Amino acid sequence: MFDALSPRRRLALAFARNPADNVWLDCVRTLAITLVLLRHGQRVSETGPEITFLEALSLNGWAGVDLFFVLSGYLVTSKLTQKLAERGKIDLAQYATRRILRIVPAYFFVLALVVFGYFPFFHVSDDNLASRVLYHVFFLQDVLPSDINVVFWSLGVEAKYYALIPFLVIALSKLADWRHLLILTICVVALAPSIRLGLYLTSEITDYYTFWRVLRSPFYACLEPIALGVAIAFAETRGWLRIGPKTAVTLFCLSCAGLFVYLGSDYFLAEITLWDATVQPLILACLFSILVIAALGMIAVHAPFEPLFRYGARISYSLYLVHFPLIPVSLALARYLDLGTPGFWAIYLATSIFHAVAILAYVEMPFMKSNRRQLRNLSHPNERTSGA
Repeated sequence: MFDALSPRRRLALAFARNPADNVWLDCVRTLAITLVLLRHGQRVSETGPEITFLEALSLNGWAGVDLFFVLSGYLVTSKLTQKLAERGKIDLAQYATRRILRIVPAYFFVLALVVFGYFPFFHVSDDNLASRVLYHVFFLQDVLPSDINVVFWSLGVEAKYYALIPFLVIALSKLADWRHLLILTICVVALAPSIRLGLYLTSEITDYYTFWRVLRSPFYACLEPIALGVAIAFAETRGWLRIGPKTAVTLFCLSCAGLFVYLGSDYFLAEITLWDATVQPLILACLFSILVIAALGMIAVHAPFEPLFRYGARISYSLYLVHFPLIPVSLALARYLDLGTPGFWAIYLATSIFHAVAILAYVEMPFMKSNRRQLRNLSHPNERTSGA
């Protein structure tokens, strides 16, 4: 039975190298979680009167969630288009089961940890807690306050698009010309800025909290990165997206450089402007989409830090879920031990990674139904597995 595997064997499978994997997509996923970690860690770190390039880069790390959205749109759509091409249909029950087992166990586990007070100094209000937990269980925390663990809001967004994507793939399969896909993508991508513009003009958006509640977290405000990820996957499956390795490397380097210069240029949300509310998310989604397209063309290119990218990608989901409630205790320990800002970062990253690896081994892996065969193989020393 795969459930009887030791945590060490589960982790060996989770971190195993699979030659079929694209390490550059792992790199992009690792970049996304790094940006998120920098954002939340920098918010409690001391900054001078003038924000430096690195501080601005870190404070703007919230954009890493948009990169996750592009990746999710691409990866989920890519698998569905392959299934549709192979079988002529999409098994909705199988798809739903796989998505639920991939997302829900770790999410519910961390939700329970937060609610029952596992994380020291991380306070969750008792006001209407039962009803708040209930709407978190039903993934409504993007349109209702995500006030148990703020990072949960993005799961509300993704859950709604996961429900929509299979039907979107079936509809897109009828497109016979790349120009039709391009026109449709432009129309859909233009919809979100239009929605945000209307909300910005009709609402009092004066601070970050209001911006986040009205224009950032609701699923309809996050359409561009998901839609672009879907379009990338569909174009790749149809053979409409082909770039050589040299071009891909150049594009990857240029998009990384442009992204870092842009994110480090200014603290975007220090003052909420019309640009922040409408155009900026679109710019970021386009930059991230170029990065993903470049990564797809680099599948045969050697990655010098392949193990680092692979490990970062494998723990990215559990790390995303668990890092935020660990900030208060990390800050308290750094102050108590008089370790300063470097000590905070060391404790924050170490405790976050430790908890992420534990969740991967004890919660995520046992529920990954797609890995049951590999897990069984791994439990027999004489049999080999190709990896996760």
